Amino acid sequence: MNKAIGGVVITLLLVIGAIRVFAQAPARHPDGLLTVLKAGQAIALKEVGDKYEISFFQKGDLPLGHKIIEVGGDFVVVEDMAGTREMRIPVFSIKAIILLKIGGK
Repeated sequence: MNKAIGGVVITLLLVIGAIRVFAQAPARHPDGLLTVLKAGQAIALKEVGDKYEISFFQKGDLPLGHKIIEVGGDFVVVEDMAGTREMRIPVFSIKAIILLKIGGK
């Protein structure tokens, strides 16, 4: 009898553990870091040491040399304007995301 109760308890603990693992929300990027970037957006990409600075204009879609193809939870995919080079940049390789304001406001 004790073995049967022990088996049921272990099974319940395993089921509860599995539900908790699969019910967790997927990993998200920190709010405010990649949320300002959108697919199709024109950007300037500058390599600074082993990191990248991503710059974009607040208004308008001026050609800046690169455009964003995809923004994931912990990466951004960038393509050059010629469409010949696509690069996946992990979030830990981004030094800064810079907003260029037009007209000083």
